[in-house]
Amino acid sequence: MTSPPERSREEVREANSHVDLKPVAPAPICGHKVDLLAFALMFFFSMSALTLSLIPVVTVELQQRFALSASQIGLLTSTFLFCYGGIGLPAGVAAARWGGRVLAASAACFVMGSLVFGLSSSLPGFLVGRGLQGLAGC
Repeated sequence: MTSPPERSREEVREANSHVDLKPVAPAPICGHKVDLLAFALMFFFSMSALTLSLIPVVTVELQQRFALSASQIGLLTSTFLFCYGGIGLPAGVAAARWGGRVLAASAACFVMGSLVFGLSSSLPGFLVGRGLQGLAGC
C-alpha cells in the first residue's frame, strides 16, 4: 500500500480556501435558563446541608421514641455520606451528558428518601430513607 503524495502548503491552502476559519462567538445564554440553573444548584446545596444537619436535630427523639443507640444513629449519618460520596462522580458524568434531567431525578429521589425516612418506625426504614437521600445528593 502506498502513501498519498505529499502536498505543498500552497496546495493545502488552496484546497481549504473555502473554509471560514474566523472564531465563532458563543451563543448568548438566555437569562431565564441561567436563573433556573442557579436556583437549582442553590436548592441542592441547601438540601445537602439540611440532610447533613438533620440527624443531630432529631437524635434525642430517635433515641427516646425508637430506642436507637448512639451507634445506630451514627450508622444513619454514615449511610447518607457513603451513598453521597459514592454517587458523586457518576452523577457528575450523567449531569454532563443529560443535564437537567439528572437534577429532576435527584430531586425525586430526595423526596422519596425523605418520605421513607419520615414515615419509617424502625432502623431499616431509616437506613433506606437516608440512603436514598444520599443518592440524591449529587
